[in-house]
Amino acid sequence: MNAASGQSLSGHQRAETYLRLQAEAELRTALGFPPYRQPRQGRPLTMFGNSRHGVSNTFRSWTATTAFDRARSARARPAPMGMSLLQRWASRIWQPAAPAWRRAVFGFWHFRAHFRARLNRSGLEHVPPPAEACVDRLTSLATAFASAGAVDEEVAESLVDDMRTSLAARGLIDPDDLLSGMRFVHQQHHPATSTVSVRVIPVGATFDCQTDDRSGRVHLGAMMLDANSAELTVVARFSPAPTANAAAMTRRHGRHPLMATFDACSATDDRGGSYHAHFSGGGSDDEWDGTLHFSPVPPATARWLDVTVPGAAPVRVDLTAAPVSYAVTSTQLAADGLAERYVDGVCVELLQSGPVNGLADDETANKAAAVAGLLGSGVLTDRSPALRRFAAVARRARLDLPASLAGIRAGELPAEWLAIGDRPDRDDAPHGVIALAAMLPELEGARCVVTGIRSDPEDTTLHINAHGWPTAPHFRSVSLEPFTCTARDDVGGWYVTDHMGGGFHSDGRADIDLRLLPAVSPAARSLEIILTGKTGQVSVTVPLDWQEGI
Repeated sequence: MNAASGQSLSGHQRAETYLRLQAEAELRTALGFPPYRQPRQGRPLTMFGNSRHGVSNTFRSWTATTAFDRARSARARPAPMGMSLLQRWASRIWQPAAPAWRRAVFGFWHFRAHFRARLNRSGLEHVPPPAEACVDRLTSLATAFASAGAVDEEVAESLVDDMRTSLAARGLIDPDDLLSGMRFVHQQHHPATSTVSVRVIPVGATFDCQTDDRSGRVHLGAMMLDANSAELTVVARFSPAPTANAAAMTRRHGRHPLMATFDACSATDDRGGSYHAHFSGGGSDDEWDGTLHFSPVPPATARWLDVTVPGAAPVRVDLTAAPVSYAVTSTQLAADGLAERYVDGVCVELLQSGPVNGLADDETANKAAAVAGLLGSGVLTDRSPALRRFAAVARRARLDLPASLAGIRAGELPAEWLAIGDRPDRDDAPHGVIALAAMLPELEGARCVVTGIRSDPEDTTLHINAHGWPTAPHFRSVSLEPFTCTARDDVGGWYVTDHMGGGFHSDGRADIDLRLLPAVSPAARSLEIILTGKTGQVSVTVPLDWQEGI
C-alpha cells in the first residue's frame, strides 16, 4: 500500500519502486569496494604529464573551477585561500581571459579526458574496477524494465547515470567512463523522411576490375536517390596483395590503397554531366563492402548514369527504371506484450551465443537476473509463456538460473528458434548475390529498404538502408535495438538475424548488415523479411533470384 495515498500502487509504480530499491542495493554494494587504481607499467607519455602527478593535477583543478565560473563576469577576482602558487598565478591570468578562450581550453580538456585511457594505457591490459559490475547489473535491469514498458526510459537512464556519477565522484570507477557511460537506453531518433521522395533502383552488375597491382571482382547493388543524396552500394573482393603489401602502404600514407581506388570512382550522365564518388565503408585486405556517394546529386531530368570503377568498363544505371513491386504487410502489436517480447529477444540472443554449460559470462548472467527482476517486480507472472520459453532455452543451454526462475516450467520453443545454430540436415547455402529495392512500410519513424542479399555456402547477409533509424547518443553507434528482424522462406524455413554492424551518414541515414541464422536454404525461392518494433510489425517478401557471386 502507498502510505501517502492509502491506495495500492499501480504496476508502473511497483516496477519503478523495485528498480529504485535495486539501484540503492547495488550502490551500497559498490560503496564497499576500495578506490579504483588502474595498474600501470612505467610512466607512459601523456599530454600534460601523468594525470596523477604535477601539472596535470594542477591543470585539472583550476580548469574544473573555471568550468563553473565561465558564465560569470570576466572581471578578475581575488584568488581563494589554500591555492598553490601555480594555481594563484594561473587564476590571475585565467579569470580576465575572454570567454571564448576559456571555452576552448575547457573543451580541449574534455577532449583530452575522453582519450586519456588510450594514451595512458597503451599496451596494458585493462582491469575493470570491481564497482563497475554493480553498474552493469543495474544497467541490464534498467534496460529490461524500459524495454518492457514497465518504467519510462528517462527514469531508467537517470538511475544508471546517477549511480555512475556517484561512484566516479568517490573514485570507485574511472571518471573518464562518464563520457561514454551516458548512452544506455535512451535512443535519439532522426526525423523520419516521410515527406522526402526516395527512389531505389536495383543495379545488380558484377564485373572484373584491375588496380595497379591487384585484380578484383566488384558487385554494384542498388542506387538510392533523393533530393540531397545519390548513393550506390558496392561489394568487392581482390586478389592477395603482393609482397609490398597494403598494410605497409597504409602505414606510410595513412589510408588503405583500395580506399583510394574506390574514391577514384566517377560517373557521367546522358547530358554530359560528371560526378565524383566518395567511398564510405570498410573491409579487410581482400574484401570490401560499402557505399559510393556521388557529388553533385544528379538532376531529376537525368536518364542514366555511366558509373566507372578504375580498371573496369563503365556500368550504365537506368535512372528511369520503374520501381519494383513487392508484397508488404503492416500489423499493430499490443502494448501489453512488450515484456513478453523483451524476454523472447533474450532467448534468441542466448540461442545465438551457443551452449553455455553453466559458465555464463557476466552479460548473460546479468540478462538472466534482469528477467528474474521482471518476475520479482510483478511485471510478469510465473504463468508467462515467455518465461516458460526462457526456462526451456536456459535448460537447453544448461544455464544456471536465478533462484526465482528455477521453478518455472519449461515450455515449447517456436520452430524458428529450433533452426538457430548449425544445420547439419541442410545443403550448403547458395553462392551468389541479389540486388533489391524492397522498401518496408514505415515503422516507429524508421523507413527501411532492403538493398541486397549476399550468400556463400556458410553465411547469408542482408543489406539494409534506413532513414530515421535510432542512434545511441554521443557515439552515433548503429544498433538493432529497439527492433528485431526475422525471416521465413517459402519452404517452411525460419531465420533469426545477427547484427553484423553498420554505419551512419551525416544526415542520419544508416547502413545495417544482418546475418541470417541459419544461412538461407538452397531450395528457397522467396524470403519474407520481418521487422518488429515496440508497437508494430512490418514485412516485405522478395524473390531469391541469385546472380553470380563475387
